[in-house]
Amino acid sequence: MIRRALLLIAAFALLTSVMASAAAGDLNDDLSEVRSKISELSKLVSGQEAVRTPIVEDVLAAQALLDAAQLDLAETQSTYDLAAAATVTMQADLDAVRAELALRFAHLEGLRQELAATRAEAEAWVLDAYERGGMAEPAIAFSAP
Repeated sequence: MIRRALLLIAAFALLTSVMASAAAGDLNDDLSEVRSKISELSKLVSGQEAVRTPIVEDVLAAQALLDAAQLDLAETQSTYDLAAAATVTMQADLDAVRAELALRFAHLEGLRQELAATRAEAEAWVLDAYERGGMAEPAIAFSAP
């Protein structure tokens, strides 16, 4: 009787340990171990009707807790998988935006260089026109943008 009670306590302690180790990723192994302990406990008390009812109820309750823990684990894994997929998608979107920005900056740099060349041509044309007209300095002063 004491041995059975100790096995039951060990099974519940192991169940508590399973819940605590869920974050470490060892839940499936721990759940299998708890299931085997529960099975062992079930076999141990199966022949004794007087003791059987409360212990079997406890075993069934522990089994229900294990099933719920497995469902929670599956749901958590599914949520994690969805979050990982969303992260990959978001990273791809960010990479596409970075590439688009790089293209736009390159285009703007090309426009800036083209504007600088056009400005230099305009300044040279104005200076040439004033020199041909006999004036030393243009009346319009060019300033840097």
